[in-house]
Amino acid sequence: MWIKNKWLHAAVLLILLIGDAHLSSFFSRLVHLNYRFVVYLLLMVWLYDMKYFSFKSVIVTYTLLGLLYDIYYLNHLGVLSFLFPMVSILAKLSPLRGVRYNLYSTTLLLILTNFFFELGLYGLAWYYQLTLYPFFAFITYEVFPSLLLNSFFYLCFYRFLSQSYEKRIT
Repeated sequence: MWIKNKWLHAAVLLILLIGDAHLSSFFSRLVHLNYRFVVYLLLMVWLYDMKYFSFKSVIVTYTLLGLLYDIYYLNHLGVLSFLFPMVSILAKLSPLRGVRYNLYSTTLLLILTNFFFELGLYGLAWYYQLTLYPFFAFITYEVFPSLLLNSFFYLCFYRFLSQSYEKRIT
């Protein structure tokens, strides 16, 4: 599968990095309300990378992806290039790292990771004074719809992701 080839895996990660932003924009414009959807297909792959790849390679890969995202979309460094390694370190230190990967546990892990990732993004944006958006409005109009959409996407792609990574082991 595509996981065995490291260059193809890197290309898929880059496509997901670009695709996340465009899918987020598409779904936010589709609704035309105050709701804002943020798609994190990259976090779905990150969950499996944390299990099946070495911790050093995950940190290096996702730090580089964070740097690319910061330069390409935000025009300054610091938000995702800091947040991806921080979430990876927190996931490594958490007691949830030994959990079996089935549909229920990985969906819960994705929801928790997505929530803390969004919270970290909001915290960094607030710290750098990039937003004046109220916290409760952020939770209601951005985090909750994003959690629902990402959970739906994960349920759609669960079989493909789990089979792709399981075949890597054998």
